Amino acid sequence: IYCLVRGLFIEYMPALFFGSAYGYFIIWAFARGGTKHHIVELAVDGEWILIVLFIIAIKLLR
Repeated sequence: IYCLVRGLFIEYMPALFFGSAYGYFIIWAFARGGTKHHIVELAVDGEWILIVLFIIAIKLLR
């Protein structure tokens, strides 16, 4: 909220919200059980790749 009020890192807010939602999804996938651990582990490790690509896309669209 401080960054939003001060105007800091506004351009990265979509990446922050995406990362938060993605993290919630991963926790939900672990909590419900019955998922293959290799698929969930790939999703956890691949989160940073998606976030970096999202930030690069934001930079290119500016």
